[in-house]
Amino acid sequence: MGKKIGLALGSGSARGLAHIGVIDALEDNGVRPDIITGTSIGSVVGAAYAAGEHERLKEFALTVDFWRMLSFFQVNIPRIGLLDGEKLSRFFRENLRIPNVEDLSKPYAAICCDYLTGDRVVIDKGDIISAARASCSIPGLFTPVKRDKALLIDGGVVDPVPVSAARDMGADVIIAVDLNYHVRFSGINNDFKEYKKKPSLIMGHPLTKLLESKFTQNRKKDISPGIVNMLLDSFFIMQRNLTDINLKSANPEILIRPHLENIRVLEFTKAEEGISIGRKITEGMMDDILKIID
Repeated sequence: MGKKIGLALGSGSARGLAHIGVIDALEDNGVRPDIITGTSIGSVVGAAYAAGEHERLKEFALTVDFWRMLSFFQVNIPRIGLLDGEKLSRFFRENLRIPNVEDLSKPYAAICCDYLTGDRVVIDKGDIISAARASCSIPGLFTPVKRDKALLIDGGVVDPVPVSAARDMGADVIIAVDLNYHVRFSGINNDFKEYKKKPSLIMGHPLTKLLESKFTQNRKKDISPGIVNMLLDSFFIMQRNLTDINLKSANPEILIRPHLENIRVLEFTKAEEGISIGRKITEGMMDDILKIID
């Protein structure tokens, strides 16, 4: 028997579209992972791939526009989450043939965090759509998911690139994809004016405009990124630092870190760019990848 290859797909919201390009490049070169783990957006792309629905997901990503993406999210009166992702879950359930985890042809797991205990939760059985939905529940932005006795939020809180989960599931060689390593955050780069020219999906939402106006109505000359985007950036800064710590101990054999500086957290309309970046960096590493997995 050959080496079992694990694919650990990391968190990164819209930057996760690069995962699609990574998988395309691996497949084109005959590299077909045996075990799939994913955190947040990585759990979604990983679920589609494990279920044989990779091409359909790519088609959806390449054709979605701003207004269609916006239509998938129902705004809540802010309590435990600004947006409800159930409409998007329903869309995937109706349009992608994704069975329960147990019915997949290869092992798969989605990583979440139990808000009530702070523990990492590895979902490797049951309904995939609800597992991926839970893994993507960015705290404060999306409502959490109740499952058994747990209240599940984004797995990026505890394990942004799930290498250890793939190892625990029997992978001998792990290809890890870290989406946040090269990302520039507005506060770190002091590039607020340019930031304001490129509003993300959430910045364009009427409720977000209302919320941010409450904090900026007396500061017309303020060039800060706004409260919602500052919260999101802070979340991903935390994930980037946690990823560095986790990867030092998990030590994946292959680490792919696409340059996704120009794709903001919720810019899902940049699918073509993200997929292309993921494909190109993986193709550039292919000689080394083939040597390691041989």
